Amino acid sequence: MIDNVWKKVMYKRNSRTKWDATVGGGRNESEVLSTFFFTDFDDKWKAKDMYEVFKKMGDIDEVYIPNKKDKRGRRYGFVRFVNVKDDRLLATKLDNVFLEGRKLFANIPRFQRKEKGGEKGVNSNIVNNRRKGGGSNMENRNQEGTRSHLSFKVEEETLKKYEKTYVGIVKEAGLAFNIKKAFHEEGIFSIMVTALGANMCVLEDLIEGEAERFIEERKVWWKVWFKEIIPWEPQDVDLERMAWIKCLGIPCHAWCNGFFETLASSLGTFIHCDDNTFTKLSMDVARLRIRTKCIAVINEIILVLINGLLFRFFVVEDVSE
Repeated sequence: MIDNVWKKVMYKRNSRTKWDATVGGGRNESEVLSTFFFTDFDDKWKAKDMYEVFKKMGDIDEVYIPNKKDKRGRRYGFVRFVNVKDDRLLATKLDNVFLEGRKLFANIPRFQRKEKGGEKGVNSNIVNNRRKGGGSNMENRNQEGTRSHLSFKVEEETLKKYEKTYVGIVKEAGLAFNIKKAFHEEGIFSIMVTALGANMCVLEDLIEGEAERFIEERKVWWKVWFKEIIPWEPQDVDLERMAWIKCLGIPCHAWCNGFFETLASSLGTFIHCDDNTFTKLSMDVARLRIRTKCIAVINEIILVLINGLLFRFFVVEDVSE
């Protein structure tokens, strides 16, 4: 999105240039660009100065600073790096830069990330990866000789126990946490059901052979809950979780599910909003339920362009539940 509007222009003090830009070395079209937002810096710091500060952290494609300020009267800018290995790690490093004793604020512009949530139900990649022989959390490169950070060997007895279990892929994210109750209400107590995350749960025999018989004989019932039940494999890990987030700063004309989906897509997948948000009982804070791969507690500032106006949204995770 940003790539389409950037132009490589140089700043001229008494001109009508729309921004101050400094361009790094040339790059190949095949290289991947990562863009970072930064703000809270003094007026005297120009794009060239920021380039000198940031170049110690990686290969820079371009730094640019708009002449205009944000709604709070603060200067802001963007820096693009080439072939960043870990966007979040670099964002953390940028966010810990001090310019003459003044801390810089830096973050990844969420609206430009490529990662999108899948359908509102289960993430189909979980099932597809299994069919292709991959896994939801296993780095196949490690099997090809790539050096790992740590090594651990599970006891054979534990592995044999899980080789007899099954993994259920739920139809809709979040159902995995209600499956155990559903089994008990149906009178099924011979199978232990444990959620692995928002999308998956493991089915273990309490009486030998019960899970296999259940899959064969109760297919009509379990199809209501599960998209598929498949034999467990060591790489079965569900990295997604459910979370409630609070969003501050949303203008009333953008207060709708369509915008909530757009906003949530930068963090994961929008599921629904609470009653107060849906009925517009108050429009100061929107409370949204999302499915996300973010492990840390969510605390973000997200910039969104709405009908040509740039808005800054404060998004925090509601950890009260």
